[in-house]
Amino acid sequence: MRDLSGRIGLITGASRGIGVHLARTLAAQGMRLALAARDGAALERLVADLGPPGTHLAVPCDVSSRD
Repeated sequence: MRDLSGRIGLITGASRGIGVHLARTLAAQGMRLALAARDGAALERLVADLGPPGTHLAVPCDVSSRD
């Protein structure tokens, strides 16, 4: 597998299931992540668990809505 340190990734559906697992796996490999999902509170908890403040970004949104 390639070295992912310092790379940036976007994960939608990051507050549950495979999104959480993927976020944990990629963060452990050194990626900085923007995490999107409808559940803002769950995103904030995940971001806090993944690393130091400012490392990852929580973006509460519904990607199926243009608004």
